[in-house]
Amino acid sequence: MDTKNHLSIIFLDYDPDGINLTTTQQSLASIISHTQANYELVHVKNVKGFVCAVNEGLRRATGDYLIVVANDVMILDSDWVEKMTHDNALVGWRLTPFFITGELRPDFACWGMSRSVFEAIGYMDEQFKDGYGFDDDDYVFRAREKGFAIIDGKVTLQHLESLTYRTVFKAEKEAMTSRNETLFREKWASKLQKP
Repeated sequence: MDTKNHLSIIFLDYDPDGINLTTTQQSLASIISHTQANYELVHVKNVKGFVCAVNEGLRRATGDYLIVVANDVMILDSDWVEKMTHDNALVGWRLTPFFITGELRPDFACWGMSRSVFEAIGYMDEQFKDGYGFDDDDYVFRAREKGFAIIDGKVTLQHLESLTYRTVFKAEKEAMTSRNETLFREKWASKLQKP
C-alpha cells in the first residue's frame, strides 16, 4: 500500500455489558502500536449486531483502504497494514474453509479491502443482522461474483474467538445461526447446487 493513500481502520467495539473493557483497550493499543501508516480510526461502539456495526463503520470511513478489526483481536505484526491492503481483492488475516462448499474464505475478525472493491460490492446485507453467522460468507460470495480475488494476508495476531458473543445463550445462538443459514442457502441456492 502506498502510505500516501488514506487508510481507515474500523474498530468494532461490541461490549454492551461492559465486561470486555480491558480486552478492548488491549486490542486498541495493539492496533496503535503496530500501525506505521497514516490512518483514521473509526470507532463503532455497541451497534447492535456485527452486520450493522460493519455498515456503520463503512458509512463513516473516508479512506482509500478499509480494514475492519473486532475488539477481541490483538495485532502482533508490524507489517499487518501492508498485508491487509490490496487492490481488487477481499483480504482476511487468515483463510478458513467454508463448511458448506470447502472454499477458503477470509476470517472476518480482521479483514480489509480497497474503497473501489467496497464500492463494487456494497454494504453487508442487513437481512442477516438478526441472526448469527453467514453474513460474512454472503459478503465473500458477493466479492467472488464481482470477480475479486480472495487473499490470505497471513497476519500474525491473536484472536480471542467469539469473546464478544460469550453472553449469548447456546440455544439462542443455535437458533440465530439456523435462521441465517436458511437465509444464506435460499439466497445462494443456484451457486450451492452440485453440477
